[in-house]
Amino acid sequence: MVHSDKQDPPLTGAPKSTDPNNQVFALIRSMGTAGSLEELAARRKNIHIVVTDISDPTKLDEAAAKVSKVTAGSLDVLILNAGSAGPDTAVLPPSAL
Repeated sequence: MVHSDKQDPPLTGAPKSTDPNNQVFALIRSMGTAGSLEELAARRKNIHIVVTDISDPTKLDEAAAKVSKVTAGSLDVLILNAGSAGPDTAVLPPSAL
């Protein structure tokens, strides 16, 4: 998920997490598997890791509340790729997002 104060097209140019004006949210199942994503979030304060279960509506509501708190209820882009990694995206490191 990406929240931006800008009107740039959402998926063009440099990775959105490199711009500190963008708030990037990574929804993951477990911090135990965060690995390099956790390291990247430590360096880029605009990356937020939210642990949730996308198959549980209650957990998704909780995740949405966490995102809303940071973005004041605004979200520009939502990319859902859970279970859909393919040959073109499976090899991308978190820094490519």
